[in-house]
Amino acid sequence: SSHDRGVYRKSLNYKQDQQITQTLSESLGSAVAVGQQLGYLVGDADAGKVYRYLYNDLFEQYQVNQTLTGVVTFGSTIEYAGDIYAISATSGSGYIRLYQLQNTTISDDLVLIQTISTTGASFGSAMAMSGDQKWLYVAKPDDNTVEVYKQRYLPTQAGYFTSTKTYRITEVGTTDFTAIGATSNDVGVCFIASGAGTGTGSAIEITYEYVTVIDGDALGFTVSGDNFGKSISTDYYGDCVVISAPNKDVGAIVTGKRAPIVTGK
Repeated sequence: SSHDRGVYRKSLNYKQDQQITQTLSESLGSAVAVGQQLGYLVGDADAGKVYRYLYNDLFEQYQVNQTLTGVVTFGSTIEYAGDIYAISATSGSGYIRLYQLQNTTISDDLVLIQTISTTGASFGSAMAMSGDQKWLYVAKPDDNTVEVYKQRYLPTQAGYFTSTKTYRITEVGTTDFTAIGATSNDVGVCFIASGAGTGTGSAIEITYEYVTVIDGDALGFTVSGDNFGKSISTDYYGDCVVISAPNKDVGAIVTGKRAPIVTGK
């Protein structure tokens, strides 16, 4: 069999614009995302795949431009802000993968930044990323918890890049980034380093670090089976988070504000 998903464009009344299908798929559309540079990102969790569709002007239809592959359930949830995309696999050894979209042309690929792994089949079944990309909330409803991650920028000079790590060019200088994995020598291009590099160029490594956990049981708000974290949302700066617990006796959501982080000069 084949599953399909309709694409609709905004007007006074929504009308179907295109239809995307995938033969032998039972889960196409397990999660979806859309962006001007991205095109359409469509999960197929049973196959462990996420397809990126771009519009082909010649054939006047959407075609697969890139396929991301993981374990079965990869593509269960997609969350993004700007050019960073988080995609979850909610299998027994759950993980989320973070990708960054290169910004030179619409055909550039999503580049893997980082994989965050844990145990538990429900990790990543819901996610929320702040609009400024600095905060990532990852739910694990089976444990009534939501893990909190914070984005960290690490400026790095050519000569100090680490192989296999992902960087984004901030200054080209005299560095030939194409010699160490980049597709071009342009500011903003993401690349997986194949060497330390030489010259005066620089780039930033972007990672998300674990900060804390919001534990519904420890807070006295939930008990086993309340499904705390079934759905979560946050605001632009990640200061406020809304977490649902639909299986609680009376059904509930909890809202919270993050305490300010104070750093010394």
